[in-house]
Amino acid sequence: MAASPEKLDLNLAAATHREMFIFVQEERKLRKSLMERRLVCLYHTQDLCNCPTEKLYLRYRYTLDELLAMLHRLKVRSESFDSWANRVKEALEQEEGNKIGIDDLELLKMEAADKKFP
Repeated sequence: MAASPEKLDLNLAAATHREMFIFVQEERKLRKSLMERRLVCLYHTQDLCNCPTEKLYLRYRYTLDELLAMLHRLKVRSESFDSWANRVKEALEQEEGNKIGIDDLELLKMEAADKKFP
């Protein structure tokens, strides 16, 4: 999900961002420089093996940099609706002589449809 945030519903993107933020913080704490001789579970190293953690290594799918990039894309997706809604609000609250044209409103409508805003 996090790898393709543009495909997510806004609420799901926001929820995924919150969860992933916690996950990335936890990953940072848990990833240590470990040797490449043994494969163990991240959360159960003590249960599965009595070896000191310095003798173990962690295999993971994404680097922390990749996780941070995914986290950023999720944040952008989840905040995109707020930005769009503010532009709509400003457009509708303009005084009589400063109102935007129908073409600009149509562009805002198209953006909402393209990004699947509610």
